[in-house]
Amino acid sequence: EFSCFCLDEDTKGHINKKNLVQDLNNNLVQKILMMWQDQDNHGSSSANHDNRDHVSITESPLNLSEIVNLVRDGGAGAMATFSGTTRNYFIVEGITKKVTLLSYEAYVPMAIKELHNCISQARKLYPSIISAVIQHRIGDVAIGQESVVIAVSAPHRKDALHATEYLIDELKATVPIWKKEMYEDGSTWKENGERNIMGGGSM
Repeated sequence: EFSCFCLDEDTKGHINKKNLVQDLNNNLVQKILMMWQDQDNHGSSSANHDNRDHVSITESPLNLSEIVNLVRDGGAGAMATFSGTTRNYFIVEGITKKVTLLSYEAYVPMAIKELHNCISQARKLYPSIISAVIQHRIGDVAIGQESVVIAVSAPHRKDALHATEYLIDELKATVPIWKKEMYEDGSTWKENGERNIMGGGSM
C-alpha cells in the first residue's frame, strides 16, 4: 500500500486499489501514485497497541533520550535499549576496509508493516511488555551515528532485555532495509542482516 502526503487518511482509505490499477492510463492517477511513492521514500511512522508502541523510518538523526521517553511508564521497572551505530571498518572477504559512512534504503510501507509485526511477535513471547519503540534511519549515516534504536519497557529487566534482543534479531531477519557500505576505495550494497532473498550479502 502507499502513504500519501496530499490526501488525509480518511480520504485515502476510500480509494479502491483495483480501480486505481484499472485507471493507470489516467494521468492524474499516475501523478498521485508518483507522489505517494515519493512520500514513501522520505520516511514514515505509526503507532499501535493503544499508542504504546511506535515504529518509524526516518532520514533524521535518531534521538535516544526522546525514544526512551516514549517507553517511560510508571509501571515499568526496567527500560532496555539497543543502539546500532556505524563503525569505521568492515571485514570483507578477510580484508579490513575503512568505512566512511553507511547509506540505507528501505521499502517504507512494507518496512513499517514488518516492524509492527516484530513488536506483535515480541508481545506474544513477552506479554509483560508495556511499550516498545523501533526507529530506523534511511539515507546516509555517518561514523558513530545511530542507524537503529530500539527501546522496550517492562515490569522486570529480563523481559525488557530479552524482548530488545528479539526485536533487533527479527528486524535484521525480516524487514526490507538495505545498506550501502561506503569505503575509502569503493562501495558495496548489502542486505541489512540475515535476509538473503535475492542472493545478497549478510552482516
